This record gives sequence, structure tokens and C-alpha cells, in this order.
Amino acid sequence: MLPDTDAGADRPFPTRPRPQYPYLSYFFLVGGLGKGWKGILVVMVVALVCSTADSIQNAMTTMLAVEVEKLPVPWIQQNKITVARICALVIQGPAIGFAMGKVDVLRMFLVADLITAAIVCPCSVASGPS
Repeated sequence: MLPDTDAGADRPFPTRPRPQYPYLSYFFLVGGLGKGWKGILVVMVVALVCSTADSIQNAMTTMLAVEVEKLPVPWIQQNKITVARICALVIQGPAIGFAMGKVDVLRMFLVADLITAAIVCPCSVASGPS
């Protein structure tokens, strides 16, 4: 028997209280950190979210610009850089609008997840082997 257990206990190991909400264990862990570590953690999380959003916006802009350049319009073929800039404004304009307004972030993520599930899954199935 371990020295910190009760002598009459029928279990050889001491019992520890389990967290009531196991899905919050990460936040319990972070809650014990100092203010400096919490600040570093917040900066890292914001950097990860911003880099992900930036990558998605750049990918959408590139895809739109490439598809628009395929149109048989002479002005588009002569001004590809201008077309890419216009596509960037079209794609990233709504993101700037959301950032300037007061939008509930959780609701926005919910809508984005629903749209992604509604669009990506059928596209993935359709692009598979036939």
C-alpha cells in the first residue's frame, strides 16, 4: 500500500477528484498559469486564427482570379494584375465589413461550418471516382 492512502481502503491507489466537466480540462490547465503565460497563449492563438483566415482568403482570391482570367474578354487578358486586385477586393470586402461591425463570432463560425458542410461534402463526393 502507498503511504498516503487510508489503511482500511480496499483500493491500493489514492482516489483523486475527477473534474465535473472533462471537456473543460484545457481551461482548468490554463487557469493555473500566470498572467504572462496567459498573454503569450492569447497572442499565439490569435496568430494561428489570423494566419488561417489569411490563408483561406488568399486561396479564395487566387481561385477566383484564375477562373475570371479564363473568360474570353480582351480587357481581362491584358490586365491580369488589375483583375487579381479586383478579385481580392470582392473576396476580402465582406471580411472587412464583418470586422468593422459587431458580429457574434460564435454565430459566424456556426454559419461558416454549416455552409462548409453543405458545399464541401457534395463537392468532395462529386469529384471522386465515378
